[in-house]
Amino acid sequence: MSSGPAVVDAAGNQLETRSVSSFELQPDEGRVAVSVNLSILNEGAGRDGAKGKDQSVPIVIQKGASDVQVSGKGTQISLAEKGDFLDTYEVTFPRIGKNKTRKLQISYDLVAGGPDSPRATRVNEAYAHFCWHGLPTDRTTVKATLPEGYEPQTLPEGVVVKANEERTTLKPSGRKYARWLQCVESSNPSQLIEETVTSDSGEAVVIEGWPEDPEWVDAVAFQVRTALPALTSWVDLPLPAEEITVRQSATQALPGYDGSFDRHNALIRVGETAERSTVITHELAHAWFNESTMGEMWMIEGGAEWAAKLTHGFECQDPSTFDLPGGAKLRDWQMAETAAGRSDGDRVAYQYAASCWIHQEITEAMGVEHMSDVNHALLEGLPKYAGNPDPAVANPDWREWLDAVDEVGLVPAGTTDLEFAERLLLEFGVALPRELDGRSEARALYHAVLDAWGDDTPVVVSRSMDRWAFEDATKAIDITNAIMRELAGAEAGSSDVETLTADVAAAETLAELRSLHERAAALA
Repeated sequence: MSSGPAVVDAAGNQLETRSVSSFELQPDEGRVAVSVNLSILNEGAGRDGAKGKDQSVPIVIQKGASDVQVSGKGTQISLAEKGDFLDTYEVTFPRIGKNKTRKLQISYDLVAGGPDSPRATRVNEAYAHFCWHGLPTDRTTVKATLPEGYEPQTLPEGVVVKANEERTTLKPSGRKYARWLQCVESSNPSQLIEETVTSDSGEAVVIEGWPEDPEWVDAVAFQVRTALPALTSWVDLPLPAEEITVRQSATQALPGYDGSFDRHNALIRVGETAERSTVITHELAHAWFNESTMGEMWMIEGGAEWAAKLTHGFECQDPSTFDLPGGAKLRDWQMAETAAGRSDGDRVAYQYAASCWIHQEITEAMGVEHMSDVNHALLEGLPKYAGNPDPAVANPDWREWLDAVDEVGLVPAGTTDLEFAERLLLEFGVALPRELDGRSEARALYHAVLDAWGDDTPVVVSRSMDRWAFEDATKAIDITNAIMRELAGAEAGSSDVETLTADVAAAETLAELRSLHERAAALA
């Protein structure tokens, strides 16, 4: 399911109206048949002018509807006002007497468009996408019906599903039907055509498409074959699922995006027009970069976009090319479906460009192999600071990402600028200056003690750095350096020195280090 635009408000013509709208998917006819049972009650005489004058009520119908009809003698239906998605029609009928009710039926078809059509409606023997909505009447109900074999692919909150052997019926669970407008996407799995691509390590990517569009399946399969080896090398990990499905969808089913990744069902949905290599690769990269592995959207989308660009030899768009009055911060991520207007759409595009740009700048500074090590460490929960026994964090945030970039990537690559990555996160609104207070100074001290002690660096030092407790880390480093000075005057190679050195390496608290300092002083 995907949300559609809002329904227009009811007209205030004083007639009491009730409506029951039914949207029935008819794949054999290539359409959605819509019927609206309309009941109109005139509760008082003279409300609408002189006796004998026609009366009317408004209803809304999706753009592009065909064969629009209304039942009853003397009735008419005509277009009154065009809208962005729903047009307003006027239903005119002979005047209703006082306390009398007139029942009308409006019917029309939502005819399917073919592949790449701008219409929201798609209907074929394997797939369907259409929108269903209530009416601006005083009381209204609405339902959508799918025939046997068709399964809803995703469902939002507020939908009740009832299924039997013949059909599946969808209804809103609430009562605000006049404001109900959703777009349902369903498929008949038995009729989809498919092709399977297998990775070098045995995982399968199954591409499912529409029977009338085999070229799409072939194009996507080619892109998957190209992307899989590269993506696995960028993270130094195999595909994290035995099987992932890539399914063709109507472009209109993915508002604001070319594709989507459902990690719970290992399902990638790609718009029919999105055959560009980076789209397929970006969505496939979400098998690694997703909400279960990364804690922030700029990390998820930036990682996937960077991997896609790198795979196909493209560069991320320079964020400085965007004109965004007031700027934009990556920590305040905006989803495309919530964007309203051009400026918000530009902000969404900027977010993708900027998050990709950060990953690209980091990669250029350390090299692809080291960036692969960074991704591997984040995805596997490996230590960033040497000797820390408990580094794993579920859904690592920007701090974990920054530690991995600095300690697993940039430092091993020989970078001496300890604030390079920090400046990028400040520039693009991921971090605030106060959040980085003391970090680079503590890291400089940490690397100095690491050079001196190596594997014998105390656990409390690495753990404090990993927890961003930089004041504690600095105190621990000072005590560790003091112990080293004391040991310089002790007998080299003695068993007492060796035992003390081992105890220093295992120290987990400042109190333990202080006690060890006293022992070192005694040895000196």
